[in-house]
Amino acid sequence: MKTLIASRSHLQNKNIIKYFTDSDIKVLDRPFISIEPLTDHNNFEIINQINKYDKLIFISSNAAACFKQLLNIHKLSLTNEQQVFCIGPTTKNELVSFLTQKIKYPENNFDSESLLNHPELIYPNSQKILIIRGQGGREVLKDTLESKGASVEYLECYRRLLMPINFNEIKSHAESSKTFILITSTEVAKHYLSLFNRNNEKFEATYIVNHNKIMDLLEPLKNKILLTKTLDPRNISLLMQNFT
Repeated sequence: MKTLIASRSHLQNKNIIKYFTDSDIKVLDRPFISIEPLTDHNNFEIINQINKYDKLIFISSNAAACFKQLLNIHKLSLTNEQQVFCIGPTTKNELVSFLTQKIKYPENNFDSESLLNHPELIYPNSQKILIIRGQGGREVLKDTLESKGASVEYLECYRRLLMPINFNEIKSHAESSKTFILITSTEVAKHYLSLFNRNNEKFEATYIVNHNKIMDLLEPLKNKILLTKTLDPRNISLLMQNFT
């Protein structure tokens, strides 16, 4: 028996849980982070002027899901002329569920730096760009695009709440089955490490991550780390099945 601890939000874990139903891999829905949609007045103003933006950039699948809710609440849609970009294929899969525009994203590394190298973002000039994200976060996208002459605004449509982690449960599974822990953000990795070190935890587990930065953060744990380029459950399944 193999156990996969899915540490993303409940919403993001749904596809993984559904895929592994009736398989020999047991998935535990154990978010290390919670997503709380925001509906403040500033968001209403931005969403009601959504068609003024030339380009929209989505930072995460959570941003895409919360944006979908806002469009539905306000009964709005994007125009065919508006361009849509995102960080990677997981966010793209969320966007295609409700948008008809072509979704553009980096081919290799799925981060802000790689997205900025997209041919259609290198020279944004005086275009109006909206970045859809959670509350807070890195400023590299906004700063770089503005330095190239673009007018950039944020639509911060959710906030992240770090959750307690039940290490006793994880240890129990690690002792009775081959256990994998899925960690997909640097924020969650830092949170996990902080609690892990504070509790002086010791157990054998394999980590599945989607970026080299997360690999580097988890390296001090001295456990096996598997890198997946996409969060497609089929890819995660192959990683787990091929790991010995």
